[in-house]
Amino acid sequence: MDKILVKNKDYIWEPFDDELVLLNLTDGQQHIFNAVARSFFQKIDGKRKVDEIFDLMLVEFEVEREVLQKDLEALTKSLLDKEIICLR
Repeated sequence: MDKILVKNKDYIWEPFDDELVLLNLTDGQQHIFNAVARSFFQKIDGKRKVDEIFDLMLVEFEVEREVLQKDLEALTKSLLDKEIICLR
């Protein structure tokens, strides 16, 4: 995918152990990301394309390409649906 991911500015986040805690400053909603979601979210910098983030994570995690692709597609969809991230 040649789209660039951007984080929603209404959220703040803080690492906690292997997780990442997000808080929406507008509505107070909280989300807790596991290590994989944390890594994905932290790589979103408003400059990288989805495919670039995928390639970085493929190196970081010992997983088959197809498995990671399926997982990241589901994660991306979920984060887009919750408006935690958006495409540019």
